[in-house]
This record gives sequence, C-alpha cells and structure tokens, in this order.
Amino acid sequence: MGAWLDVGLERARTHGPLSGCVATLRAVLEVDDRAERTACLFSDVVLARALNWKTVLPISAHHLTKTMLRDLAADGQGAELTV
Repeated sequence: MGAWLDVGLERARTHGPLSGCVATLRAVLEVDDRAERTACLFSDVVLARALNWKTVLPISAHHLTKTMLRDLAADGQGAELTV
C-alpha cells in the first residue's frame, strides 16, 4: 500500500496533484481491477498530501464511476482527462 502512495506522491511532485491521483488509481487497479473503492481512497490521500490538506476528502469516490475507473485501468483514451 505504501508503494501505491509513493507512486502517486512522486508523480504529484513532478507533474501536479491530479496526475498523482491518476498514477495512484492506475497502480491500485493494476493489482486488482475490482478495487475501485480502494483506488479512490488512496487517490484522495495523495491529493490531500499533495495539497497539504489536514483532512482527506472523498473527492474521487463521489465523482468517478466504475466505468470511468475501468477505462482508466484499461488505459482507455481520455480516461486520464476524465479524472
């Protein structure tokens, strides 16, 4: 789990917070393509850390559908823009 956060945080540091979220989502979904909730949780943790928030807000889970996440896991075109 720490590796998923590290991937996202490193990507957020070099390419911005949203890119870090996408990297985390992809890293989790590569391991288990049905772990949408876990992917969203870790994505939200990366976003909170990248933006120095004190609280993690459930942003990904409220706005991303399973279809969007499956497209992201399948490396679908435009999935990264959806996030």
